[in-house]
Amino acid sequence: MSRCGGASPEAAVRTLRAWLELYRPDFAISQNPDAPGRKGAHAVAILLALSRAIQDAAPQELIVTPIKRHRNIFEAAKMLDDLYPGLNKPVPEKPPIWNSEPRSMVYFEALALAHEVLG
Repeated sequence: MSRCGGASPEAAVRTLRAWLELYRPDFAISQNPDAPGRKGAHAVAILLALSRAIQDAAPQELIVTPIKRHRNIFEAAKMLDDLYPGLNKPVPEKPPIWNSEPRSMVYFEALALAHEVLG
């Protein structure tokens, strides 16, 4: 989701509906909100709202449970960068543990879900 869409479940649904109207995809890939992982309550609430919105829309929803294949998301991002050399986003450096994850990691998380389905 975008910064605007990540503010709340309602904002996420508004953003998703606008994107669905604009792009008219045949399917939408989303992370399984029930899967154990690093997602907090806010993110899970957004995933649940998005899943409901996708069910109400035209695209087929593909819910993916991420499979941990690497020690961390930065290693996974590097693998995806190697597999898809045409990416316009560089893999961010892993920050010190006291800093938050770079926002650009969301692109690699989304690509990882798509790779599980299409790869």
